[in-house]
Amino acid sequence: MVQPRILVTGGAGYIGSHVVKALACQYSNIIVYDNLSTGHRDNVSHAKLIVGDLLDINHLKKIFLNEKINIVIHFAAKTSISESFIDPLSYYENNVQGTLNLLKCCALNHIKAFIFSSSAAVYGHPQLPLPLKESDLINPISPYGSTKAICERLIIDMAHSIELPFINLRYFNVAGYDLNHHFIQRKQHANFHLIKLAVQAALNLRKGLPIYGLDYPTEDGTCVRDYIHVNDLVKAHILSLRYLLDNQPSVTLNCGYGQGLSVKSIIRRVQELTGHPFPVTPMIRREGDAPIVVASNALIKALLKWQPQYNKLDYILKTTIEYEKHKVLELI
Repeated sequence: MVQPRILVTGGAGYIGSHVVKALACQYSNIIVYDNLSTGHRDNVSHAKLIVGDLLDINHLKKIFLNEKINIVIHFAAKTSISESFIDPLSYYENNVQGTLNLLKCCALNHIKAFIFSSSAAVYGHPQLPLPLKESDLINPISPYGSTKAICERLIIDMAHSIELPFINLRYFNVAGYDLNHHFIQRKQHANFHLIKLAVQAALNLRKGLPIYGLDYPTEDGTCVRDYIHVNDLVKAHILSLRYLLDNQPSVTLNCGYGQGLSVKSIIRRVQELTGHPFPVTPMIRREGDAPIVVASNALIKALLKWQPQYNKLDYILKTTIEYEKHKVLELI
């Protein structure tokens, strides 16, 4: 079999670089296309890096032609819900126009598989009963979520007009690290996720931690989310590629554990594991935060034979703690 030629957009970032490392164990022709706005070139040690922006369609067309691309894994996007309310136009331009340019290139080339990083943000305020199934209504409540929903629709519509096998992977809250992967975060403010911020607070890398909303209709009043370790998400991408290369039908899949954890419960466990309590500041609710978001993962398990291996909160927290400690030592 001829080796596929894989383009990974955003492959110098957190999730993308973890996936690129795993892909490199099986495939030799991997090209990372990244503008390095939140990623770092040193994250790409297992593939060829081309610095470029998805908004530069002429450059993108040359990459497809010169590199003979036939597989696309699309991570590149702006991802902050709160920031998307402040600057929605940049989110629509970057996420939607960037994806549109990528799909235009796909239309000019024979693409065997297209894997898209979508988000649970497409669901908006989930309706009961939970957990969320892929067939449930999508109704995003943030500009970020709207851009992901639009991109999903673009991909589906393109697949109707050209031969474009795809999987839209709806990520829930991705956390943790593969401690064997050397990852550098370019911007210190690039990751707004609770687990990372709580660990940094426990290690005195930031002054305390805000909690946005204590009056949600949940058991302890704080938001409940479904967290997935990055290694299990990596496996979902590898299995997605195998699935599409085996000529299986296109599909949209949730990536989560089906387990809800509240903000307070995570903060409490971080403090217990580190032995370092830190101040917590109550804040008003953030716009775009739903009370409870938990995935049904029945479909991804059935279709991809995906079985989580790291679905323990303590493992997610411990790998984050070790990563943050290691980064501190590198700076000394």
